[in-house]
Amino acid sequence: MHSGTRNDVTHQQMGYHESSNSILKMLQRLVPYLSDDKVKFLLPYWCKSTEHGAITRKIEPGHKRVNPILYHREEVKSCWLLVTAKIQTVIGSESSFTEHHIDKGLDEDFKLCIEQYEEHTIKNAGHTLYLDQPE
Repeated sequence: MHSGTRNDVTHQQMGYHESSNSILKMLQRLVPYLSDDKVKFLLPYWCKSTEHGAITRKIEPGHKRVNPILYHREEVKSCWLLVTAKIQTVIGSESSFTEHHIDKGLDEDFKLCIEQYEEHTIKNAGHTLYLDQPE
């Protein structure tokens, strides 16, 4: 395995790369618990070459756009109160979302609004917990 943190990945690093080695290093920082061999295996599935020879991630461009609609927590909570299904969240212990989730009180709002709510935290996993801890 390799060292690195998700926090040192910049938007520039997520863009175009001149070599597969460059994008490989970026992916290793995104998924630090994934072995080098597995990152290399995933590389052709995650990335593509451009017509100019650069390498970029195969991501939906819309995923990077800022949402023009403001998020209003009280409106969202009123919708959550209507949920009757059992809801389960699974979060990586080292995901930046975990800090956001707790700091913003989302976990408490989920518990108050959703009757059948369960939260599970996977240790040694980040945002891509399905890759960090697939077992």
